[in-house]
Amino acid sequence: MAREYDPQLAEMGAKIVARRTELGMTATELAIYADITSAALSRIENGQSEAKVTTLMKIADILTVPLSYFQSGDVSKSAGIPADFETSP
Repeated sequence: MAREYDPQLAEMGAKIVARRTELGMTATELAIYADITSAALSRIENGQSEAKVTTLMKIADILTVPLSYFQSGDVSKSAGIPADFETSP
């Protein structure tokens, strides 16, 4: 069964591809360095699969970016916090 489209996963995957390309690295090279299969990396880059935190940490290290680089612009959605939630002062 195909995974339902998740814009946050797609955004994270696009960021990985963009940074990898910027560094002149192939997907095969990144997969080897991150110790994952090329197919697994492809699914991550295409937003079809969630990566383990340890895998994301390896990828961030290889791409020389902080782990937060992969974070979506809207943190409230990724944390499951309602958009209208307000904290008290």
